[in-house]
Order: sequence, then C-alpha cells, then structure tokens
Amino acid sequence: MESVLLNSVYDFTADMPDRLVLVPASGSFSGIDGRTFINSNPQRIIERWKKTGHDIPVDIEHSTELRGPQGLPAPAVGWISDLVVAENGGIVGTVSWTEEGRELVSARKYRYFSPAYLVDKATKEIAGIRSIGLTNVPNLGVPALNSEGNGGDYMDKDLKVICNSLGISEGATEAEVVTEINTLKTRLAAAEEKAAEAEKKIQEQEAAAFKAELNAAVEKGVEDGKIAPAQKDFFLASINSQEQLDSFKAMLGKSPRLIGEGETITGKPGTDDKADLNAEEKAFCAALGVSEEEYNKAKEDK
Repeated sequence: MESVLLNSVYDFTADMPDRLVLVPASGSFSGIDGRTFINSNPQRIIERWKKTGHDIPVDIEHSTELRGPQGLPAPAVGWISDLVVAENGGIVGTVSWTEEGRELVSARKYRYFSPAYLVDKATKEIAGIRSIGLTNVPNLGVPALNSEGNGGDYMDKDLKVICNSLGISEGATEAEVVTEINTLKTRLAAAEEKAAEAEKKIQEQEAAAFKAELNAAVEKGVEDGKIAPAQKDFFLASINSQEQLDSFKAMLGKSPRLIGEGETITGKPGTDDKADLNAEEKAFCAALGVSEEEYNKAKEDK
C-alpha cells in the first residue's frame, strides 16, 4: 500500500459545498500526473473507512499527511462525516466545515481539493481515503507525496511493519492495529500481575524455609549446649539473612560446649562469660552487625 495525493481539478463555486466527489466513477481513472488508479469496489472503500471509527479530516495543503507525522500542527478546516456510493460508482462525501474552512472557501482563498488515497502499489486499486487537502495547485505542486515511491508511502510502510510485528494482516486498518495493541497491553498487564503473584509466593516460601532453618539451627545450638536457652530470642531476632545464618552455623560448629554433657545451665553466668570473644564469635558478630558488648549482654541474660 502507498499513500497518494491526487489533486482534483475542482473549482469551488460561490456556494459552500456540503458534498464532495472524493473518488471518481467506478473503473480506472488518471490523475493530472498521468498515473492510473482503479476504483472497482467503492463499497469496500467505505467499509474500510467505517472500521476506523472516525471522520476524515479536511486540511490545508495536506498538512495531515505532511506535518502531522512530524508532530507539527495540522488543524482540520472540515470533516467528512459520511460516505456514499454514487450511481456511477464514485464516492461522495458529506463535509462539515469549520468556521475557518468556510471563510477559506467562500472567500476563494482555496479553490481546489485533493484526496489522499491509500492505494495498493501492485494493482493500483484504491483501498481507502485518508484525508482531503485544500490546495491552489491542481497538478504536481503538492510536495513529496505526488511522486510515486517518494515519501507518500512512509506512513503506510510503518503501519505494515507494525502489522507484521503484531502478526496481523498487512491490510489492517489503524483502528484494528490499535485494538490489537490494546489487547496485547491487557495481556501483558495480566502476565505481569501473575508474575508478581508468583514472585510473592516464592518469597513467602523462601521466608518460611529460612525461618524453619533458623529455628532448627538455634534449637540444635541449645541441644548441643553451645548456646543458653535464654539466648534463643536474641539469635532468632538478630539473624535476618542467609549469610548471617551461615555464619551462625559456622560459629556453632567451632564453639565448645558451655556445659558438660547432660548438664543444664542455671543461675547467672560467672565472670568467664564476659571474657573476650573467640574468633568464631567475633566473626559472627561482624556478620550479624552487632557489637561484642551486645553479644556479651545476650550471654549475660541466659
């Protein structure tokens, strides 16, 4: 498909026209530049337009096609709100003029109009009407888009690339492309929500597994006589990462028993409990991020 501007040699009369012949009678016809186009199925052209769900803009010098894609202002001076097939197979559009449009035409500041067609490059069949431009040059004076293969089809090429990327027909309308994009966005949002739920569930499972591993390590430390029962809460509250837990296990593995086999801890600790920490205890404090004083106090509270 390519976008083609075909200047119609139409001289507006003094009266404001409310109906414009946008496509000539069915069959083949030629523009002033000599190229031939085909209108074999006018009803299909109208159906394609209806699928877009919006009116066709009437602008000045094809600003919709030339300026709009560049992000520049391209105001409409009228809108084609209805298309019908004439008895001869042509297409007639009903136009509603803006105040500016009425002034431009009635004051004869613009005397001609030029339809911008969507044309099949291979068959030259007219597939759609994109916009209508007011002009005073009913020949090859409209820049760029009047030359085949020069600028006019860039928007349709972009649309074709998008269609291929979406996996839909290259003949899809802009409205159909937007619908497909919105569908994909909805699916993506749902997928992201499911992924977030799955991630949350994994985190909860990992947290539960960590808590179970921590409880088991602390209980084993008590059973082995390497930490006092009163220290359990300190370790359970202080150890919050796998690195800290691994350091705690390493400390327990190298620490001596606090009491003899089968004995229990009673009363307050002696002065020995305030002795300097061994290497394993110091490493554990560093991994835990607690001071030696805090660690010794936990031992005092046993």
